[in-house]
Amino acid sequence: MVDKVVTASKESFRLPSDKVIVTGHGIDTELFKPAEGPRPERPFTVLSVGRISPIKDYETLIEAADILINERCLRHVRFVVVGDMGTPEQVAYREQLLAEVRRRGLSDHFEFVGAVPHREVAEYYQEADLFVSASQTGSLDKAGLEAAACGLPLVTCNDALRPLLGDQAEHFTFDSRDAGGCADRIQAVLDMPVPSRRELASALVIRTIANHNLDSLVDRLVSAMAMARRE
Repeated sequence: MVDKVVTASKESFRLPSDKVIVTGHGIDTELFKPAEGPRPERPFTVLSVGRISPIKDYETLIEAADILINERCLRHVRFVVVGDMGTPEQVAYREQLLAEVRRRGLSDHFEFVGAVPHREVAEYYQEADLFVSASQTGSLDKAGLEAAACGLPLVTCNDALRPLLGDQAEHFTFDSRDAGGCADRIQAVLDMPVPSRRELASALVIRTIANHNLDSLVDRLVSAMAMARRE
């Protein structure tokens, strides 16, 4: 028997209980922050971060890339996936994904980077233009929060990230496994005027710091423990 249950989001703990306290995640916003200075000239970069596992549904991202690059001829777009493989099954899954990238003629536009030390992942967020997640977990995606803290617009099928996107969520979400919808949302961000994209980025940074920064998480955990003792 427990007195309280703490969870990063209600989607991460779905059992009904009056003992649940939602704390948010703890993002190191001193590490994960917007890049300083002007961005160098480079292709529009779409980033996804997460372990190379079928639950992340990278097939949808590859199909969306195919739609944008081969069907809509948006040749100045590149896709970067950062993530490790922890099991032989995940290694085999990565090989399947690479084969699909080759089959669709996307090898020059799609890169699987592999494992990157956590502190260095921030640089990938800072150098990208958009973060996309097709993950099927349904729980609050820490990678999405890290991206938002770095000022990256988000495109996702994860409803747990909707509060972070605010009243604009409908413009940046797509249905699970809907590659066409994913491609449409990516292109919408690509077509956004730069000032609008910067305004969106600023709002995401502010919301992430307010609700998911590491210092606030510590305070919320201390408060939860104090509440449990009182009750």
